[in-house]
Amino acid sequence: MNSEEKTEKSPTSELLEQAIRYFKKAGYKIEHEATALEGFCGVSRKFDLIVQKGRASHGVWVRDWKDNRH
Repeated sequence: MNSEEKTEKSPTSELLEQAIRYFKKAGYKIEHEATALEGFCGVSRKFDLIVQKGRASHGVWVRDWKDNRH
């Protein structure tokens, strides 16, 4: 792998950055390190981002729907 390939970002990381910019612009607080939320039934889910506005927190999965591997 040459240095150009190493510096290229994966499509998922670009989509993640776009999602972060979108939610920040919309006034959400973003958390992308601790990305697990526990639902009402006690099941914990892992997300790409946790966005928070006011008292509400939402898990966000970022997917490239044009990519058929998902």
